[in-house]
Amino acid sequence: MLSDEESKAIQEMAKTAGKSIEAARNLGDFIARYIGGPLEQAIGIWNDKLKYRRWENQVILCQKATMFLQARGLDEPTRSLELALAIPLLEEASLADSEVLQDRWATLLANAADASRPEVRRAYVSILAELTAFDAMILEKLYDADSIYVPTEDRLHASICTVQLPERTVFGEEIKIDIKVQKVRTDVEVALVNLARLGLIDSDAAFGGLFAMYWVAMTELGRQFVVACRPDA
Repeated sequence: MLSDEESKAIQEMAKTAGKSIEAARNLGDFIARYIGGPLEQAIGIWNDKLKYRRWENQVILCQKATMFLQARGLDEPTRSLELALAIPLLEEASLADSEVLQDRWATLLANAADASRPEVRRAYVSILAELTAFDAMILEKLYDADSIYVPTEDRLHASICTVQLPERTVFGEEIKIDIKVQKVRTDVEVALVNLARLGLIDSDAAFGGLFAMYWVAMTELGRQFVVACRPDA
C-alpha cells in the first residue's frame, strides 16, 4: 500500500514525464531497486534531476541567444514571440543536451526575437526537435554545397552526390564513380532519409529504390530552415 507521500510523488513524476501513473510507478520502482532506497526517494531523485537538467539547458539557451543578439549589436529582442511559438520552442530546447543542437535552438530563438530577420515558422521547432546532431551536420554540408553551386542552362539546382558523406559532398556532374559499386554509409543514409521525410531535401535520382539517396537536392524549406537555425548561416 502506497503512502500519501509516495502517491503524490508518483503523480508528480507522471505529470513531469508526460506518462501514465502506472508507467511512472514502474520507473520509480526501477530506480528504487538500483539506489537501494524507498520509492519516494527514487522518484524525488528522478524528478529533481530532470527538472534541474531542463532548467540548466534553458539557462544555456538564454545565454547563447543573448550572445547571438549582442553579436548583431542588439541589447534586447526587437520582436516579441507569439506564445504558440515561444512555448514549444522553450520546451523542446530544454531537452537538447548536444552543444551542436543547443546552438541551433539558441539561434532559432535569437532569430525569432530579431525583427530584422525573416519570421520564424512554428514548423521549424517541430523539425529541429526531430534532428540529431549528426542529421544537422549532414544537412549543413548539403546546404554549403548548394549555396556555392552556379546554375547552368541544363541544371538550375545542385544535384549533390552523397556517397562521400560525411567527409565531403560532390556535385553530380563532377563525380566520376560507378554507383553500382558505391554505398552510402548506413548512418548517412538514415540521416538523409530523415531529412527527406521532414521536407528539407529531396531525392534527385532519376530512379528510386536503393539508389534514391545517392543524389539529393536541397528544398527551399531546407534552405530557409538552415538559415533560421545555424549561427553562421
